[in-house]
Amino acid sequence: MASVATYEDTKLILRLYELRREEQMRRARAWFLNSFKATTVEEYQALCSPGSDQDAYFRMLVTYWDMAASFVTSGVLHQDLFLEGGNELLFVWEKMKFLVPAWRAFMGNPKYLTSLETVAQAAVDRMNRADPNAHATWLANMARRSAAAQGFLMKQDADFFGDQDVALIYIAKKLREALRLEGHLTEAGIDYAVEPDKYKGGVIFASERIGAFFYVLPDAVEAARAVMDRHGFRMHENR
Repeated sequence: MASVATYEDTKLILRLYELRREEQMRRARAWFLNSFKATTVEEYQALCSPGSDQDAYFRMLVTYWDMAASFVTSGVLHQDLFLEGGNELLFVWEKMKFLVPAWRAFMGNPKYLTSLETVAQAAVDRMNRADPNAHATWLANMARRSAAAQGFLMKQDADFFGDQDVALIYIAKKLREALRLEGHLTEAGIDYAVEPDKYKGGVIFASERIGAFFYVLPDAVEAARAVMDRHGFRMHENR
C-alpha cells in the first residue's frame, strides 16, 4: 500500500460516503445505532427474523462495511485516510463482533468478515497509539450515546438506589477495565453505580490500593453476571 494517499483514494472514499447517504442505507444505519443489541445468535434470530426489514438492514450494513474494509486490506484504498473519516466501521464491528465466531462455525468459513475485523483492529491500534486507554474510553462513550439515544442512561448516582441494599459485583483495578465494564453494563441496560474505594492488593508486598467498585441491585446480579461472563470479567465474590 502506498505510504501517501492519492487522488484516487479520495475519489473512492467520497463514493463510499455517497453510498452511505442512500435512503435505504440511512434507515439501516439509524436502526443499527438505536435498536441493534443482539450479542448471541438466539438474540439475533429474535430481533432479525428471516425476511424481516431488520434482517435486511443488518445484512446491508455489515456487508457494506466488509466490502469497504476489503478495499483497505487488498491495498486498493489508503488505510489511514480511510480511518481518518470516522469510526463508524469500528462502531459496527464492536456491536456485532460477538456473533461472528458462531456464524463462521455455522458457515464453515473462518474468513467470513475478516476484512471488517482486520480494519476494525487497525482502527483500535490507531486510536491507542497516543493513549492506551483511548479505545476503552471511546467504547464507554459510545455505549452512553447509544443509551441516551433510547432515552435512558444506566450509570446511576448513589441517590438512585436510596436505602436499598446493593451488591458489589466487580472491583476494577485499572481505568481501562472500568471503562470497558461501564460500556458493557450500559449497553445491556443494567442500572449500576461506581465509586472509588480501597482494596488490598499484592501478595509479597501487600498494600491498600484504590479501585473502582461496581454495584447493582440484588435482582440485577444474575443479569450482570451474564454480561460479565460474556466479556471476560470475573464477578467479585462477596465474603
